[in-house]
Amino acid sequence: MGIFDPDWHEVSALVTNIQRFSVNDGPGIRTTVFLKGCNLRCCWCHNPECIDMHPQIQFDDVVCQKCDLCSASCPNGAMRSCGNIDQTKCVLCGCCVKICPYDALSIVGEWKTSSELLETMKKDRPYYQESGGGVTISGGEPLLQLDFLHNFLPKLKQENFHVALDTAGCVPFSSLEYAACFADLFLFDVKAFSSEIHKKYTGADNAVILENLRRLSSLGTEIWVRIPIIAGINDTGDEIAAIARFLSEIPGIAQVELLPFHDYGVKKYQSIGKPYLLRGDPHPSEDFMLTAKRICSSFCLPLR
Repeated sequence: MGIFDPDWHEVSALVTNIQRFSVNDGPGIRTTVFLKGCNLRCCWCHNPECIDMHPQIQFDDVVCQKCDLCSASCPNGAMRSCGNIDQTKCVLCGCCVKICPYDALSIVGEWKTSSELLETMKKDRPYYQESGGGVTISGGEPLLQLDFLHNFLPKLKQENFHVALDTAGCVPFSSLEYAACFADLFLFDVKAFSSEIHKKYTGADNAVILENLRRLSSLGTEIWVRIPIIAGINDTGDEIAAIARFLSEIPGIAQVELLPFHDYGVKKYQSIGKPYLLRGDPHPSEDFMLTAKRICSSFCLPLR
């Protein structure tokens, strides 16, 4: 995935955000690039704007003053009223975005070349050097835009940037194998060991994911495993023990992090017109988080 730009002679990536000065996506101070498009449908996803592999209109109802200039400006009748968008009619012309005096509307997802992205990273080089940081490519699932990565990853290494790649692993192993030629670190999500749980709550079986992690470990690239803990889904001792047992049998995992559910992304669903399907209170208890840590420690996993 990606488009070839004949003027630049480069493949462009669909990017939702460039987060500078990030400290949660690998070592040191980092610039994290979020690529759009994912082949999983995790019901707790905190970046729903990164799921669909096309640009979308995003609406902020907090700043909207209900002036209806957006609906009056729409040439296709897609904006029925402020923020009420008929996606079947929207052609992303941007008229509503341009006319809104309150910046309540935006287009999420912009095509960017590797050269454009590199200009941002070069500005942040002093921070990388000072902190041991670098560049993280996240998403979505960044390995779905492999054509772009074929162009971008070698350029990052030519700049001697530390490169981390954040993946759910639900891709052909050849994609991971290629990325491993340039990445210094993989941030690899393990959401469940039970195939039934994984398929029910992410929409995909996890057999390929688990096998990919096992095979990736043999390539020698550093791996940090991140496990989201979602109450009512994977917050049982048996499930955490199954994940921990599996990870303990894989050599070379440098770090394991348990990530309790957070609700930072809930409002994003409404802003792009997606239903939020997670029910109940998905926050795990503090007691369970301590239990999960004890279970992982009993398997001698390198907890963060």
